[in-house]
Amino acid sequence: MLSIRRYMLPGLSLILASLVFPIMFSTGAYAVSQYDNAYNHVDQLKIVQNNYNGVTCDPLDITMTYQSYLNNSAKWYPTTSAFATTMQAYKSSFAQARQAGSWTVSVVLVNDGSGGYTSIVRINWFEDDPGKLVFKGTSPNTQVEYQSTTDTQGHYAFISTIDFARPYGSTDAGNCTPHVYAVGDFVANANEETYAVVSTEGAFSWTPTSSSEMGHWANLFATSTNVQYPTGYEGAAISANSPTATYVAMGDSFSSGEGNPPFEYGTDSASDKCHRSPNAYPRLLQSDSSLSLGSTAFVACSGATTDDVLNGGSGAGNWGEGPQVDALLSDTEVVTITIGGNNIKFAEFAHACLFGSCNSSSDEYQESWDVMTDLTRSDYLPSQLDSLFSDIAFHLWQNTSVKVYVVGYPYVITQASWNDRGVGICSDFDEDEAIAAETIVSKLDTVIETAVTDFDDSRFVYVDPLATGSPFLGHELCRNGSYFNGIETSGALGGDDAYVFHPDTNGQQAYADLIRSYMS
Repeated sequence: MLSIRRYMLPGLSLILASLVFPIMFSTGAYAVSQYDNAYNHVDQLKIVQNNYNGVTCDPLDITMTYQSYLNNSAKWYPTTSAFATTMQAYKSSFAQARQAGSWTVSVVLVNDGSGGYTSIVRINWFEDDPGKLVFKGTSPNTQVEYQSTTDTQGHYAFISTIDFARPYGSTDAGNCTPHVYAVGDFVANANEETYAVVSTEGAFSWTPTSSSEMGHWANLFATSTNVQYPTGYEGAAISANSPTATYVAMGDSFSSGEGNPPFEYGTDSASDKCHRSPNAYPRLLQSDSSLSLGSTAFVACSGATTDDVLNGGSGAGNWGEGPQVDALLSDTEVVTITIGGNNIKFAEFAHACLFGSCNSSSDEYQESWDVMTDLTRSDYLPSQLDSLFSDIAFHLWQNTSVKVYVVGYPYVITQASWNDRGVGICSDFDEDEAIAAETIVSKLDTVIETAVTDFDDSRFVYVDPLATGSPFLGHELCRNGSYFNGIETSGALGGDDAYVFHPDTNGQQAYADLIRSYMS
């Protein structure tokens, strides 16, 4: 029977990936030891669940987004009546560990005894203890343990789709929505040092096929603590650094790829409609080997405003994912972002164009215009953009070479494209509405470009989709060869009104081509 304290049920944190702790390695050449296979490393944090107690979930890679969980109360499972107190206590405790203690992050594969399995992402920490990693056991059952140096009480939490509201071993398999679970402390006793297993000898696969691969195998992802290598050790050196995103793709629906289903797992459900598409320009840039962007945090979310990017939220535009700026780390080299459209309520303006009137006399047009021009408004867009840029710069203050590409919005429809409309196309618009839409986008891009210029930071670059030579020009709505979803294409995709006015796959490719031209 496995000790629940030995194989601590996991956890992890939103803040963690932003930390870089020193690690000390022993040096010297040794003869081979029985511990050479004790250290198993994973370079991804994935939640997988295959027929675990009869429930299967699509794999979810949270390597670059797991930081958003611990700091987001909506993601915590209320395991006790004192849930809020428990959550805050754990968050405060981990913050203390970041300052004066140590931590480990690992993945544990758990089986249900009937051929099903699930993975758990776990974090263990000591608040005021530097900790140590030691090698224990006898091959083929060796392991790496995270121990205190002073029998200090440790803590742990975990992220999983399993519903552990009931005791460990419960047959409740969850609902495929990842949550953070705080399940207790691990404590020392008279006979044993405080520890948690962070790596075990044995086969590991994200898709295990045999019972030997479906045990409680622990696999280390990252650590901040010291390592005590055994004499004769010739295995792999234990890595301290967790992967950090060198490319962070932030922003709203024009960056998330709204209107281009199917969307990435976890971003198209009743509880999260960020609608990140594998065909969105961030994924196209990421896959371009000539750019060498490296690891990517794709955190753009349909409906996002500047406030969602800065502060997160539980509703549309963030869906409880946490502040997008939390993905920015000292190692970040490239940032892309489209933002501002939702601040001026462009979606409401577009809806009026389709189902009412959006000409320059309409309330929707006037509202969008006022947000961009009325200095007395609390939501005055230039001020909102300046605050956002300041916060991004603060997160990236250590990196003087980073480039933040602030990307404007292309013309969706223009007076010229309406006049060039094909037969049966754009019957939902009149010329005045086309002029109004063109004017709003032109003004919005001017406001964004001016905000970038006034911010006066050479790391921030405005990307202009309206400039001469832009791949968008000539591909507005109403023209044959349009790069945007209209009502006709939205219906064909089985979509809803939200798809309309958004770049289609050709439009996302145009965005990628445009941004790439600024990177070269």
